[in-house]
Amino acid sequence: MSRMHLPRFVPTCRSLLAVVALSTAMPSAAARAGLILGNLSGNDLNAFSLSDTSRKAVSFTMGTQSYVLDDAVLRLNYGTGSPIVELRDDVGGSSPGNTVLATFTTPGANGGGIQDYTFTPTSAFTLAANTKYWLYVYGSGVGFGQAAFWYRSSANDAPAGPGATFDIYSDTNNGGSSWNTNSSTFNKFELHGTPVAVPEPSSLWFAAVAVGGAARLRRRRP
Repeated sequence: MSRMHLPRFVPTCRSLLAVVALSTAMPSAAARAGLILGNLSGNDLNAFSLSDTSRKAVSFTMGTQSYVLDDAVLRLNYGTGSPIVELRDDVGGSSPGNTVLATFTTPGANGGGIQDYTFTPTSAFTLAANTKYWLYVYGSGVGFGQAAFWYRSSANDAPAGPGATFDIYSDTNNGGSSWNTNSSTFNKFELHGTPVAVPEPSSLWFAAVAVGGAARLRRRRP
């Protein structure tokens, strides 16, 4: 390539790199918020009493798709105190780990009563594909344990969804010192998230061509 053609090639290469960067960074049209896993439908029935010592957690394993976590919705009844929702790690057993991976904002009681309460992450978190997590729920505050409940449906449906597989529920009445594993009460919740977009093969090809062209240009400069 002669030097007289170099000025025209440089902006062309830069433009191509800019287009590739934009195309690989933009999510695909299919990437939108939606259900990952849950069982909110059905009439309300028996509930689990929540407090600082009375806690419950549900484990699930992500599928082959990673999701940016948008929110967790729980069917609760509370008036005083605050429900605490966390995402915890898995340590390979039938109870949640001690590592808190994500925390959530606590919604107001909105007058109390049985409602779907939406908890949003305090910071961005990605649920990694093929990874097991625990949704961990308890309560804090004066009098919270006397009027705070996590409901199940009359059908006691197990959680299901396109993004993850339900494992088990476990509960504790001593703040997590020991756990009653494999509870048969499937308390109601939903997890929502946005699929993490994967660059299209064509975008990857353009990226390879652009990078290769830029490398050749650098080698040919005097």
